[in-house]
Amino acid sequence: MKAITIDNVIHTQGEYREFNNYSTSGVDDLQWEDWGFRDITEPILAPNERSTGKLVYVPEDDNYTYTIITLTNFDVESELLSTLKLSSAGIAGNKLEADGRLEYEFMRNKIRSSLSEGVITLTENKLLRRLVNPILSRLKDGDWDLVKDDLDTLLIDNPTIPVNSATIISHIQNRVDAYVAEKLTINN
Repeated sequence: MKAITIDNVIHTQGEYREFNNYSTSGVDDLQWEDWGFRDITEPILAPNERSTGKLVYVPEDDNYTYTIITLTNFDVESELLSTLKLSSAGIAGNKLEADGRLEYEFMRNKIRSSLSEGVITLTENKLLRRLVNPILSRLKDGDWDLVKDDLDTLLIDNPTIPVNSATIISHIQNRVDAYVAEKLTINN
């Protein structure tokens, strides 16, 4: 990558292409240098240094590099803590999704087996699939709290659900409630 200073503003090759609105495909490094462009070199950073992303021309090296800031020990520790929090949040999110996918499959199989074992009728099975599957599918995204809320209101909003189907929904609801109580309240 190369850059050039025009009217006290540093432009990279990509910006220059857009600025001049013509194709530079096939132009080699020598041509860019003839036009006044110089290499952009990546600075070597110490553990307490960060690149700002802002380019600066270095006349003694006849190239561009990124300006560097030096962090205090407090800044480095804060950055590390922030990274650790984000990492643990990402791990927790992945766990919620993985557990949700397993629970979704378990519950779908539970509904299917209830039909095959004669616990519910085909009509009840269709009703459960229509009402419960869209809610349970959110488990695959790790949205346990949303599933809990939707299951809490499902029986209230649908008082005519047959008893056998309501029992299965209650069983699902109990499993989700237990998971939320154990896993989600610990993290808050």
